Amino acid sequence: MQARPDRIACPMLSLSCSSTPMPMRRKRTHPPRRWPRILLGLFLAILLLATVGSRESSLSRILTLEGVGVGQRLFHWMGEAAAGVWDRYIALVRVREENKRLRAEIDRLRQELAANREAANTALLLRRLLQFRETIQPPPITATVIGRDPSLFSATMIVDRGATDDVFLGMPAVTAEGVVGQVVEVAPRVAKVLLATDPNSAIDVLDQRSRVQGILKGNGQNYIMEYVLKGTDVQKDDIIVTSGMNGLFPKGLVLGVVSKVIQGQRGMFQQIFVRPAVDFHQLEAVLLIPTERLFPE
Repeated sequence: MQARPDRIACPMLSLSCSSTPMPMRRKRTHPPRRWPRILLGLFLAILLLATVGSRESSLSRILTLEGVGVGQRLFHWMGEAAAGVWDRYIALVRVREENKRLRAEIDRLRQELAANREAANTALLLRRLLQFRETIQPPPITATVIGRDPSLFSATMIVDRGATDDVFLGMPAVTAEGVVGQVVEVAPRVAKVLLATDPNSAIDVLDQRSRVQGILKGNGQNYIMEYVLKGTDVQKDDIIVTSGMNGLFPKGLVLGVVSKVIQGQRGMFQQIFVRPAVDFHQLEAVLLIPTERLFPE
């Protein structure tokens, strides 16, 4: 018999097996486990990451909130600005409309004022004519001026009274201020009056103060008192009135005021200029005085 070898080869082990019993190993004591420390480290790391993440998230939220606030503030300012512009525009439109309304109201009031002034002036004129009319006998005929002769060679006007109103040739036309002229043409419903300033007009007059007599003729705008001898008493500002000679004009009607007296070296008469008492450019109504019919119809 062969002897058993001391070692037996074990196919599954890299170490050779020995039939010799192995001595008993002592039980190893394990060092302290590291898992709690690892877990604690992981927990701290996660907590740290969570803290950092929360801080970053808070910062981003703050920045976002700030951006939203700035945007809202900007939009709010733009809205207020737009509202202010709109309000000012509406206010401007209202002011313009109010200005138009006020201007229309002012125009209306001006027209009413002008109409009232015209009515007042007309009433005053008629009142003076009526008061003056009461002093004349027989009662005169009231006539309204409806036209004027545009000719440069004659000074005439048309009144709205004619033969049907008992108007006849030669009737004096007067106002409360003085003599206007005399009727030279008569139609059934209208008549033509020759103004006293016409060069073809001649009226017997006298100086109301000194009683010096003369003939008053027109020169287109004013009067000239003719046939007054030198040395007679005629002074500036003397009042010239009708003398009543020849029965055409009643005595004492005012014609004007002496504006200048010239004592010439040649000739025997003075040059006496008389300013009319009547404003012929503003005549609106006259009184036609019935006198003797000195001219044939």
